[in-house]
Amino acid sequence: MMSRIGLLALGGCILARVTNPSMIFHLLRGQSTFKLYMIKAVNEIFDMIFKHYGQSILENWTRANLLFIKAWDENPTKSLPKFLDWLLASVGLLIYGIIHSIFLCLEQVTLHVVLTSSPESIYSFLFYNNFAEIKITVFKKTTMGVQYFYGCHDSVERVQILIYLVNILLTTSKKKRDIFRYCLWVGFVEILTDHVKHFFLSRLNKDITMTTFFKFKEDLHSLQKNYAKRDPPAIASSQ
Repeated sequence: MMSRIGLLALGGCILARVTNPSMIFHLLRGQSTFKLYMIKAVNEIFDMIFKHYGQSILENWTRANLLFIKAWDENPTKSLPKFLDWLLASVGLLIYGIIHSIFLCLEQVTLHVVLTSSPESIYSFLFYNNFAEIKITVFKKTTMGVQYFYGCHDSVERVQILIYLVNILLTTSKKKRDIFRYCLWVGFVEILTDHVKHFFLSRLNKDITMTTFFKFKEDLHSLQKNYAKRDPPAIASSQ
């Protein structure tokens, strides 16, 4: 676990050395609200893709690490192939961390540009972003597995947005009171959008009821308890 954190931290240090957030901020500053919405939408798509690939990369690195340790304990002189596998997996994890961090950084800078613009731009951006999310998802026929995925994705998205907003508040030197008010608007609209989305999904799909969400909660607790055993709950595997 500490090795993974160390590799990702190393990737963050490399990212900080090779990127210039100030330059990215000023490049996005002159874009229209609709272009900023499109940039954020594209970043969210790549973020979702990299999350799925990142999970496989992390699991592959963990497996290579355990195999290398086992081979070293059995016979250090014959552990070179396992070491090369571990080294290749470490490089892949490092590259993944850097690329994914770039998209996350770009998403935060985009939100920063929006929150430091005019109130009209902020409200327009919130309308574009959240209305499109509702429009894309609410009229789909879903299963319990897909609903479970939506719930987990929305929970992770809220945590990411919270981190973005805290960083924006800490790095903004002027008009902190106005920025704080806009951050509250962003959080409120995000929660409201998620509730509206799940309300329509449960209404339009008769097999999804309120008890389904309580089952999701129980399954998440079960997943947390069985994480070390890699024994996910049945609802998650039904996707």
